[in-house]
Amino acid sequence: MYDPANSALVVRTGGRYLLTGRILLAYNTNPTGDRSLQIRVNGGARALDVQDTATVPGTGSASQTVSAILQLDAGDVISLYALQRTGTEAVSMATAFGDVTVAPQLTAELLVPDA
Repeated sequence: MYDPANSALVVRTGGRYLLTGRILLAYNTNPTGDRSLQIRVNGGARALDVQDTATVPGTGSASQTVSAILQLDAGDVISLYALQRTGTEAVSMATAFGDVTVAPQLTAELLVPDA
């Protein structure tokens, strides 16, 4: 399912899927702006989560999750897209718990295959 050439997942079996994307961002604190995390299918946004950075404590890191249950066809390409508009840099491979590097995650679980 994973396609390293595109850093994406390619559906092999059509059906209903539970898609989940997660990211941990390390950033310089800034009380303005927003961050969004999207699950895209064939380049189009199909699920979206937006965080208003004014409501996130100024800890220097923030986690974000987006999920959806979608009907997908064989050959569909699933990708995770992150955008942050805070005016400061953010790093998506953040270190948590002092020494553990956490990379962005995208999972696709087949719930019901096509008949």
